Amino acid sequence: MHWTIIGGGIQGTTIALKLRHDGLRKDELTIIDPYSNLCERFNIYTQRISMPFLRSPFVHHIHPKPFHLKQYAKYHQYTSAYYGPYKRPQRDMFMHHVHDLVHQYELNDCQIQNKVRKLNKRRDKWELKLVNGEKLVTDCVVISNGCTHAPYIPDLFLNKTKVKHIFADDYNHSLDNDATHVIGSGISAVHLTLKLLKK
Repeated sequence: MHWTIIGGGIQGTTIALKLRHDGLRKDELTIIDPYSNLCERFNIYTQRISMPFLRSPFVHHIHPKPFHLKQYAKYHQYTSAYYGPYKRPQRDMFMHHVHDLVHQYELNDCQIQNKVRKLNKRRDKWELKLVNGEKLVTDCVVISNGCTHAPYIPDLFLNKTKVKHIFADDYNHSLDNDATHVIGSGISAVHLTLKLLKK
């Protein structure tokens, strides 16, 4: 049985790792993601807002075993591996863990760097058409493409030279030096505000 995962972010990579861990061969798995590395956007975004520790406790990671990250931290002798009573993991350690598992389970070999344009059910199979025109046929599809592909900017702020969404692909770090306002009240806005206050 062949599985195809649309999206190579944290959730897509977690599902891929679970399938491989449970015995799915790498030739039975395809991950379609437009970026050169799995979890690349997560890595970029968490760096961009200067998130030193993740928001979730240490049992939330990509390996199926809940204490795998804790064992990884101990084995690699990370100091300051966690923060606070919920043991939120250090971002860099988390990303090293992701990197090592992606290589251990050969997930890069399963990745097609592209985007899905169309998905159709054909009898008992799924047919995917990619942006480059390539077609794939698979038994099972997991859609895990996230929600940050088209950042929302209110009309009032559209096309302003010094207004950028923190998750925009064309985000310019030089704006950090001149920033006077952060619009938003979520955790990413708080992280960004703390980063800017340190400048």
